[in-house]
Amino acid sequence: MDLLKRPNKIDLIKLNTKFDVDKKTNYTEIALIKLFTSTYPLNISIDEIVIKVSALDNLYSTQLRMSGGCIQMSHHIKALNIDHRLQNGDLSLVDDIANITLPDGKSSRLYSFASKYCSFHRPEVFSIYDSYVDGVLKYFNKIDGFYGKGMNNKDYLKYIEAINSFITFYGLEEHSLKEVDKYLWQLGYDLIKYKKESTT
Repeated sequence: MDLLKRPNKIDLIKLNTKFDVDKKTNYTEIALIKLFTSTYPLNISIDEIVIKVSALDNLYSTQLRMSGGCIQMSHHIKALNIDHRLQNGDLSLVDDIANITLPDGKSSRLYSFASKYCSFHRPEVFSIYDSYVDGVLKYFNKIDGFYGKGMNNKDYLKYIEAINSFITFYGLEEHSLKEVDKYLWQLGYDLIKYKKESTT
């Protein structure tokens, strides 16, 4: 038995409304959008980058601070000179930000953080990678085969391909990538919840 309804426009609108009226999700979203697009839209000044990295890590619990990596990540982003790549919608930027050596000397791939950092600058181009979204994409691909074989959401270019295939297959083209992001995240959250309930 299917745990979730097939994706559709009506439910997308309903879940986006739910997201937008929830104080926790909406205030977090508004604060970060303002910070990244209005207050500090560029990535030239290290202090401005530190503020964005720290705010994103804190509000989205990306665990960067736990590894002592906020300052390291900020310098990493500054060194990459990312503004022209953000403007050009260069999807390979996500991997370049994600791959970093942390203060403990260990190499790490902070994939979800990097996708969020790019997305809050250019939400119409960069989709956020999240484990909930990963799970729901795989779930519906298994049911409907909207992407087919070879789905690899840890490869950002293929992840974007999968999201675009999802949008086309379920007729969601009139909605923004950000709206689809919020919809997928909530579907993924519900999927995890239903799976937990079914095992108890």
